Amino acid sequence: MIVARGQITISVTKDGQYPAQEFAKSTSGTVAPTSGWSKTPPACGTNEYLWMRTGIVIPPATSPVSWTTVRIGAIDGATGAKGDKGETGPTGSQGIPGTSQYFHVKYSANANGNPMSDTPNTYIGTAVTTSAAAPTANTSYKWVQLKGSQGIKGDQGIAGPTGADGRTSYLHIKYSDNGTTFTANGGETPGAYIGQYTDFTAADSNTFSAYTWTKVKGDKGDKGDKGDTGATGAKGDKGETGPTGSQGIPGTSQYFHVKYSANANGNPMSDTPNTYIGTAVTTSAAAPTANTSYKWVQLKGSQGIKGDQGIAGPTGADGRTSYLHIKYSDNGTTFTANGGETPGAYIGQYTDFTAADSNTFSAYTWTKVKGDKGDKGDKGDTGATGAKGDKGETGPTGSQGIPGTSQYFHVKYSANANGNPMSDTPNTYIGTAVTTSAAAPTANTSYKWVQLKGSQGIKGDQGIAGPTGADGRTSYLHIKYSDNGTTFTANGGETPGAYIGQYTDFTAADSNTFSAYTWTKVKGDKGDKGDKGDTGATGAKGDKGETGPTGSQGIPGTSQYFHVKYSANANGNPMSDTPNTYIGTAVTTSAAAPTANTSYKWVQLKGSQGIKGDQGIAGPTGADGRTSYLHIKYSDNGTTFTANGGETPGAYIGQYTDFTAADSNTFSAYTWTKVKGDKGDKGDKGDTGATGLPGALIRPRGEWKANTNYVNNTQYRDTVIYNGNTYSCRTDHTSGSSFDVTKWTLFNEFINVATHLLVAQNATIDILGTSGLFIGNQAKTQGWLMTGGSIKHNVTGLELTADGKLSLPKTGAILVGGKTFISDGKIVADFIDVNKLVVKRIEAVDGTIGGFKISANSIGTGSTSIPTIDKKEMFLYDDMIGFNSKNRQVIVGPFSTMGVDYLGRFYDHRSRPYDINRGVSISVTGGRDNIALAIDGGIVVDGKRGIDEYIEIAQVWYNGSTRTKVLQFKNGILWSATW
Repeated sequence: MIVARGQITISVTKDGQYPAQEFAKSTSGTVAPTSGWSKTPPACGTNEYLWMRTGIVIPPATSPVSWTTVRIGAIDGATGAKGDKGETGPTGSQGIPGTSQYFHVKYSANANGNPMSDTPNTYIGTAVTTSAAAPTANTSYKWVQLKGSQGIKGDQGIAGPTGADGRTSYLHIKYSDNGTTFTANGGETPGAYIGQYTDFTAADSNTFSAYTWTKVKGDKGDKGDKGDTGATGAKGDKGETGPTGSQGIPGTSQYFHVKYSANANGNPMSDTPNTYIGTAVTTSAAAPTANTSYKWVQLKGSQGIKGDQGIAGPTGADGRTSYLHIKYSDNGTTFTANGGETPGAYIGQYTDFTAADSNTFSAYTWTKVKGDKGDKGDKGDTGATGAKGDKGETGPTGSQGIPGTSQYFHVKYSANANGNPMSDTPNTYIGTAVTTSAAAPTANTSYKWVQLKGSQGIKGDQGIAGPTGADGRTSYLHIKYSDNGTTFTANGGETPGAYIGQYTDFTAADSNTFSAYTWTKVKGDKGDKGDKGDTGATGAKGDKGETGPTGSQGIPGTSQYFHVKYSANANGNPMSDTPNTYIGTAVTTSAAAPTANTSYKWVQLKGSQGIKGDQGIAGPTGADGRTSYLHIKYSDNGTTFTANGGETPGAYIGQYTDFTAADSNTFSAYTWTKVKGDKGDKGDKGDTGATGLPGALIRPRGEWKANTNYVNNTQYRDTVIYNGNTYSCRTDHTSGSSFDVTKWTLFNEFINVATHLLVAQNATIDILGTSGLFIGNQAKTQGWLMTGGSIKHNVTGLELTADGKLSLPKTGAILVGGKTFISDGKIVADFIDVNKLVVKRIEAVDGTIGGFKISANSIGTGSTSIPTIDKKEMFLYDDMIGFNSKNRQVIVGPFSTMGVDYLGRFYDHRSRPYDINRGVSISVTGGRDNIALAIDGGIVVDGKRGIDEYIEIAQVWYNGSTRTKVLQFKNGILWSATW
């Protein structure tokens, strides 16, 4: 049970329902009229009664299922005496605004929408909310691919048959920056594209179309991460309280639901984007659980068909073997380390009939293969709006509640990416705009443009050249992958990674030795992080609202309905509810879907078929008469074939070569490589949107008057009374001599409940305006006050703020388990586990740690002075460490004392006549050569420096002859002894 004092409103509504009332007149005072009902009370004549009927409208119906009828007027009689003045009625409570829906669109290059922007890209994300501010988190949107996927490569050309005429084939290569014209020096300067063709003529052709062109320059790096959010702006001034409006009727809300599925019928379905997308529009916030409740359409382009079989290679007979030479460069002008064998940003190549690589830089044709560094990230979003001003004092009763805002969804089409020119006829690009006006924007820049028709698949890569001929030896190109340039990726290096390794030999089996491959990085570097966003602006101070009389009825929010149909044809004729190649959309204010195909906007959502790959390059000549065959099959999981015996393309490709034309059906006979990229990481959560601006106030103006200015702007919406009805101003105008109904909207229907004492059970209480609800003792000396979205204790000051934070005064306290946890803004030490304190950063300039003193630049006790009493000390500075005991000291690190510089000192002056004092003991054994101490410099012993001396000892008889022994000393150490 809830007991409250003051003015409150009890609101128990069902979404979308609203009351209706009509009037009619009759000469009978007991039988209600059966016709003549209207929303406006008619004028009654003599012997006529006024009747009224009321009911509840449940959309999409436009009238009640049943009416309650009552007589509210009597036959005119004699004029009675003037009655006493009635008491002033209670003030009406605040009207509830109609619920509006907002449609938000974002774009991204990635399937998870991270990062996202307002610039159209490969993926589009949509969200429907009740706030005009677009969500900033990529997870708040539903993402789907709108651009068709790339077609797969064509099959490998079949190797050519053996030859006999001895003709020599030539490989011609030129370069282009744009794929349409040669680079400088007649195409000899390396560029982003490489063109090739083979014939039996040594001279290069200067005709651009004679070459087959392939882009070889790495893609540009990923865009940098989004910058950090700017700091929150300063807190705004305290706003004065505005007036409270009267009760308005809630608008009807629509909800847009999206699901995804791998199948065309949507079974099973999930919230994870997939090949098919399903959409449903309902009046309930709960998403339908049946897949049949959604409209399903394919948004991912179909797989391109396989390329044609390669042309058989020309014949040969001379038995010469060609060699491909490769070296690397970091700058395009000099070799990398190891004579160009170390991989770099550029790759150089040439072919001849000599096995040895040339060391001449210009002998190679150079191509840049490392992608450019990504652009610097976008500047961070502007910081959040400043904190809300302090709560104002309670104001007088306000005027009419603001009607629900209506949104309109507009669609245009264009053949160009920027939408210029645009039309209502579906085309390659679709532009969308959401406004509060029913009139569609006329500027192409007001729309967001995105390509909805899958792009044309690129041509398949050039077929691999056939095996060499004449001497019977076949060369093999071996490829493996690495993520770090030092070890293979999973599956023995078969899983693609950031680095590619290659080598060629005459052995079919791949080497498992990492260093046998030449490695090149093929993934571009990540872009720099964006700049930090600017500080948000301070919130504006709210104006004080005028005191108004009881507000009139709020205008119901306008509902919009989103309709979808499908067709096999571009004009939508015939159309159905079954997903097909084209999808048609329409937005109306009626729940009933249009039945004419011309009422919908039609667009192709299924990507077009990729073109066939070019013909493979003819293979070189052969000699032994055997033809080799390349066999290819596909797998989705790397363990079993895909459908159609492995002919349906999948995430893995398997290959092997032999001299048999028929494909093997044994899975292990193929070498498998994953060719489908992994799914991207989940995007970071977006920043919180800025606080919205306040709406206009309903301003009653009394009876309508001629030659008077009336407004409907961001500050006020005027209402008037005319012929007993209340009207709301549609647009700013100055009234003429007569009432113009086109400038006004009927504003009669509202229901208010107001009282000074309310006892209710199992009810929903909405606290409107600046009123509060107190829960505590009857004297109000201790308890909680709920107001302005916050809950605050009137004694301790503990507050749960409107923005979801817990605010504690400096002198307040928090108890945990009956013990004080926080007091005077500090955590009580009893709640800290001092036996194990794990922190990321400690900054201390005073105190002790385990008995060691902390100072500004050192830790420990003692100094470079040697103690003469029995105590133990340790000290640590930023450049040395020392240990002291009585008459003993060890210091390691640079220090100075008595004007002498040291790198270390070992000191032991204990008086022990019957024992041994040892300084440094070094023991080094077990090596091929054991060096205990290496000295570069002199030795001083007891204050004397060792000498350098050359000594010859007198001749002696040695092994049957006379010899002289020669001893050489250096720094007092015997350096050598020779005969």
